[in-house]
Amino acid sequence: MVHKPLRKMSVSDRAKQFMSFSAVTGLGEAIAEVERRLSLVEKPELSEDESESVNRALNSLSVDTEAAVTHYEKGEIFVCMGKIRCIYPEFSYLCVGDERIEFENILKIDIIRKDP
Repeated sequence: MVHKPLRKMSVSDRAKQFMSFSAVTGLGEAIAEVERRLSLVEKPELSEDESESVNRALNSLSVDTEAAVTHYEKGEIFVCMGKIRCIYPEFSYLCVGDERIEFENILKIDIIRKDP
């Protein structure tokens, strides 16, 4: 039995053998979505003291006050910092920059600077 000599493979062809390969299309996105869902949290219940603190802060806020508002939204907790752009007690929300935050979702308000 006589064997023919093997043709030498180019470096780029050899490298292709070891390139990453996705056997299942969309698997990476599916895993990322499952990880995101698993990282979601339930809305924390505020204690009576925390609730009173939020209410006091809401009552003392005015437009152009700089604040850090910690709030819950769709399974995640965010801190939005900036100037209070609008406050609508009749509709139960306020705006910090471009972010609209419902009063019921506010967990904490830290007033950074209050303009006179």
